[in-house]
Amino acid sequence: MHKNRLFLNGLGLGLIAGALLLQLMNSVPSSDKEALIPQQTANATPQMDLNEIKARAGELGLHVFDKDEKIYTEVELQDQLEKSKREAIQSLSPQTRWVFAISAGMSAYKIADMLISMQIIEDTNAFIAEIKSQNLGSKIRAGIYTFDQKPTMAELIDKITGDRN
Repeated sequence: MHKNRLFLNGLGLGLIAGALLLQLMNSVPSSDKEALIPQQTANATPQMDLNEIKARAGELGLHVFDKDEKIYTEVELQDQLEKSKREAIQSLSPQTRWVFAISAGMSAYKIADMLISMQIIEDTNAFIAEIKSQNLGSKIRAGIYTFDQKPTMAELIDKITGDRN
């Protein structure tokens, strides 16, 4: 019991001090309590319109957006741009005439890249594989080629290699 005597004295004094503070708080009349609490008046924080908010945010290097405005991350923005680009390309009227030129010494890979960019073929690897499977890499002829409609892979290869079956 002697070991805890100092602890019990501190606990007792703490309870007494807490009770006295509680009584002191309860003894203050309610009108005086309101005087102790700082009152916020209507003029304390002026209402700002949207333009003022945007101006203050701009000073701090921040941006304010409308709640209905869609904000994109960098990845989402790139996806949207790619999607818009594909839709724009598809919305163009189909080309009625396809014209391209192959220069001397042009590799099958460069030709495939050109045909992809013109949207004549869809797959570079398929074009290269077809050229290699028929062993026509050295038979590609330089020249200007014209098609009245989008050619099939076989028509395209036949025309640029000179195979007229």
